[in-house]
Amino acid sequence: MCLPCRQAGKDNAAKSAQQQPLAKRRRVHIQQPADAPQKQPNPSYLAYSIQHTRAEYADRYHPLKGVLKACSRQDTTTLQPIQIADQADDSVLPRVSILTREYPHLSSQLVWHPIGKHVLNEAAMQTVPQNCHAWHLARHGCVTASSCHLFLGFYEPVSSELGIKAPLRKHSKLETAVQQLQQAPSSAGTASQNVYQQWGHEHEANALETFLDHYKAAHVYEQSFQLLRALPAQLTACIDLAQLPLIGASPDGLIDKDPDSVNAQGCVLELKTKVPFCQDDKDGKWHFISSSAPNAAVTAEHFCQVQIQMLVTGKSKAYLVSWAHKAAKIFKIDVHFQWLQAALLLLCDTQQQYLGQGQTPPEVFYKASAAKKLRDLTKTALAEVNAQEAVVAEAVQNKQASQKLI
Repeated sequence: MCLPCRQAGKDNAAKSAQQQPLAKRRRVHIQQPADAPQKQPNPSYLAYSIQHTRAEYADRYHPLKGVLKACSRQDTTTLQPIQIADQADDSVLPRVSILTREYPHLSSQLVWHPIGKHVLNEAAMQTVPQNCHAWHLARHGCVTASSCHLFLGFYEPVSSELGIKAPLRKHSKLETAVQQLQQAPSSAGTASQNVYQQWGHEHEANALETFLDHYKAAHVYEQSFQLLRALPAQLTACIDLAQLPLIGASPDGLIDKDPDSVNAQGCVLELKTKVPFCQDDKDGKWHFISSSAPNAAVTAEHFCQVQIQMLVTGKSKAYLVSWAHKAAKIFKIDVHFQWLQAALLLLCDTQQQYLGQGQTPPEVFYKASAAKKLRDLTKTALAEVNAQEAVVAEAVQNKQASQKLI
């Protein structure tokens, strides 16, 4: 074929593609390997991640210094004696056995938390990176910042005014969360991750680099799991800490100083990565969406998460990064004590009436005035946050790997 004819063929193909529906033009099917499960995406998309922060950011990102070294069952004879408060009961012992067997540096000064049946050496936990087994064990039995919205009824069918999609608003999600809260800890390792969780963990470094690239003076420190030990003065008059369930948080990072103001106080950093894939409802195959963009606004779940993180860490401001493979948005969120008061009062009722007895709150519980007041406050707070102009940043990414994928 001569060159003019070949060029004409390309022009006709491009014109034909432009005439296709927009959704079809933006989706490129990712072929699956023969041995892959039918409804799982090709794992090769994970090569898109940088995996670690690059050298130019190393002096401004400070990961945890501790190194976990799992030991075998035979090594348990060398562990230090365990000191547990007298109030601890038999439900604590499985957690002690797992922690001391697999993570010997956590074995000294294990303590029983007086609010919930929880064993934790918080000083040692500051050397434990996120998503490892010890981190999952420490979070077990806690209402965490990432799950708190479930216990506040955000995923209940009645919570339509929060802008949460109807398929997500199912009471069964709360039932599952309560079951996980009550069940005994497992030594089998962490639970398997779905596509969205796996993408988020693999691409968190990209979102972190995007934030550091935009805020040149920021220093970010990795944060492990931390329990809520005390309430701020604004909440002590109306909230009894002993009436709450065990609450904890592990934000993606802590910023030493607010990089966007003269305020010398530190801030919370939370990173969210947008998955550029969608699954076909008919055949279960996954498709790449080249036009995938960061969230246009802060969602109710993410607002709840950063508010609880600020409560636990004692910070008054949070940076929420929504990262996509082409761009990112950085939202700034201030602590909202009125919202926290309403949320904690609802959690107190939830704990005293249901969670403390191992029961799941019924759907009608979230139709009461306390839950309705919290939803109204959430809607108002979201409107205020989203009325502020978010920072739009170019996404830092592994461009060489992304070209292979796209």
